[in-house]
Amino acid sequence: MSKDKGYLRQLASRFTATDPSAMILNLAKPFLPKFQAYLDAINKPESEGGQLKDGERICYFSIMPIKGEMKIVMVFMKIENNQLVVTRQVDMSDFKSLSDGQ
Repeated sequence: MSKDKGYLRQLASRFTATDPSAMILNLAKPFLPKFQAYLDAINKPESEGGQLKDGERICYFSIMPIKGEMKIVMVFMKIENNQLVVTRQVDMSDFKSLSDGQ
């Protein structure tokens, strides 16, 4: 049991106020309920007011580095041959434009 507590303390110590992951999580927490509602709305077929095209099953947001810049991308996927396949990616914005206030 003490080993478990030590592991949890070590894990918690990683998420300090100066850790970028912790800062992002703390900033995002108040917005998560509205963001969940937004995701629920876009993860419906276009015929129901969502953004999924024919055959697409899910959309998710990704924050990833592309060519040295942080990008926010909506990734749409479908199931093909029992595997998830990316059907399209929509670039929402990039980190530089967000941080520059553009």
